Amino acid sequence: MKKKKQKKKLTGAAVAGAPREHQEHAEAVKKAAFLQAMEKSLAVVTQACRMTGVGRRTYYDWLKKDDEFAEKIEDLKEIAIDFVESNLLQAVQSKSPGAVTAQIFFLKCRAKHRGYVEKVEIGGPDGKPMIFEIISNVPRPDYSKPHQAQPAKTEPSEPPPAPSEPEFKL
Repeated sequence: MKKKKQKKKLTGAAVAGAPREHQEHAEAVKKAAFLQAMEKSLAVVTQACRMTGVGRRTYYDWLKKDDEFAEKIEDLKEIAIDFVESNLLQAVQSKSPGAVTAQIFFLKCRAKHRGYVEKVEIGGPDGKPMIFEIISNVPRPDYSKPHQAQPAKTEPSEPPPAPSEPEFKL
């Protein structure tokens, strides 16, 4: 009994032997579809990946390698924040408590750079970690010399005298 060989279906940029122009065009089409999905999903990467069939790793590769794509993604994230901010403003103006909590949560998670934080995050220039130099006047041990054991402390032969009762005078 012979087994049938199943052919793998290759699409888009993965088409074997396809000219480079076709691969680049296919990738450009996928990126455009992904950008539309990001707009519809308020810049939620997982939803955009599901909507377009693009893997998360592919998305992060595009983000790292394509500056124009990365800039468009940042724009979409800002548009999503603007949308939620405007909805929050409308809810506050109409005194509707309905979705205010969820919107505030969204802004605290996604819009820290606009001041929606409960705590101050301290960092170095450009958000990099701060570097501290610890200066101490305590002498450092000299590890270049062999370690010498300290003599063991001996217990006193007699226990110390018990404290006397304080005297009170009237």
